[in-house]
Amino acid sequence: MNFLRSKNDIGIFNAKLNSNEANTNDLSSRVVDLEDEKNKLLYENSELKERVIDVQARSMRENLIFSGIDEAPDEQVKGAKNSHTENQLKLFIKEVTKIEDEMQFHVVHRLRPRDDGKPRSIIARFERRKDRDLVLQRAPATLKDTSYRVNEQLPMEIIERRNELWPIYKRGKRLGNECKFKGDVLYVNNVAVYPSSKRPVNRRQMRTQNSAPHIVNQPMIPIPTHTQQQIERNQAVQVASEMNLTQNPSGH
Repeated sequence: MNFLRSKNDIGIFNAKLNSNEANTNDLSSRVVDLEDEKNKLLYENSELKERVIDVQARSMRENLIFSGIDEAPDEQVKGAKNSHTENQLKLFIKEVTKIEDEMQFHVVHRLRPRDDGKPRSIIARFERRKDRDLVLQRAPATLKDTSYRVNEQLPMEIIERRNELWPIYKRGKRLGNECKFKGDVLYVNNVAVYPSSKRPVNRRQMRTQNSAPHIVNQPMIPIPTHTQQQIERNQAVQVASEMNLTQNPSGH
């Protein structure tokens, strides 16, 4: 009798064990599904953010920001017309950047007052892209050792990403490498170096590009900032970049 009862108890125990195992497997499957859904949402959120940044960048691509240009007396009058600022900018382009071409603008205006008391910066939207590019190309040589500055207008996210890559840019220039920014990606001898917050292209996109190596320091789904894994990835990319620059000191 006791034997039959024990056998029955074992059967009940095994049934419960199997049931618990099934429940555990079901929960594990649900956790995997939730993790996949979370990653999908992170990916879609990252995609949406990048699209917004891209739209902002495209809307600004005809614009330049001029800093250090003194304000004319007629600009300082309350309610002054933007045409006064436009005339001041045209004079600056002719006299300082030595460009004789007549520039046309959609709009020119001063930004808000600066905290340091310097002249308010001017933002100008050019009618012709080639005029904008000519000014930007001529600026480094003509404005060297002056207090004037000419910069592209970019979304804040792209500015922050470029700042992160700036040390690599300067090191590359010192070693004689070809360094240029395209959006928020730095190219050193045609090798792409991404900022830590930039999601790289997916595998399908990479197969359609040229065979030049890409230094990528971010997975498809961004890692939370300040984690150890993030730090290790950033360090790895920095080392890889410097190795590439050292091996190609002539830029060839």
